[in-house]
Amino acid sequence: MGRLEEPTHLLRKALDIDPTFWVARRELGIIDWQLKKKDQAANELRAIVKLFPDDSAVNAILGQYESEHGNYPQASAYFEKANVEVAPDVGLSLIAAEAYVKTGKQSRAKDILGFVANSRIRRIRALDLRVNSSPDYHGRWVQTTDFELCNTSEDLPVTRQGYP
Repeated sequence: MGRLEEPTHLLRKALDIDPTFWVARRELGIIDWQLKKKDQAANELRAIVKLFPDDSAVNAILGQYESEHGNYPQASAYFEKANVEVAPDVGLSLIAAEAYVKTGKQSRAKDILGFVANSRIRRIRALDLRVNSSPDYHGRWVQTTDFELCNTSEDLPVTRQGYP
């Protein structure tokens, strides 16, 4: 985390010069979040969503912040704009699902939990595929067999996937 201190200093300097420099404000908010300065990050990022209400990364962070503070209606609103059902972070998806449940949006929570379950199946199968594949003569990992992804209700099409 010590490597983030210098960019933080430079971003603050940029904001001293031009307080309207939104790129610096956005990046500073994200870095503050990573440094666990969550209140400070939320203040910076709220200014960004006023300018750019559809910024997925910022809305996801603010949704998590509001959930951690028990403000589930606001968290739910941020998560709606963040499109968290496609988030690679399972923990964030579960936080969003909780916010939806606590605000009476069970169908949204169900959608997110279904996506999480399906993505887990895909990762497990992809890992299995990597184990059962070998490099081609260029050194690239390629699949040697087809495989199917499925869940309890429907089969997904057979997928071929290579690895660089």
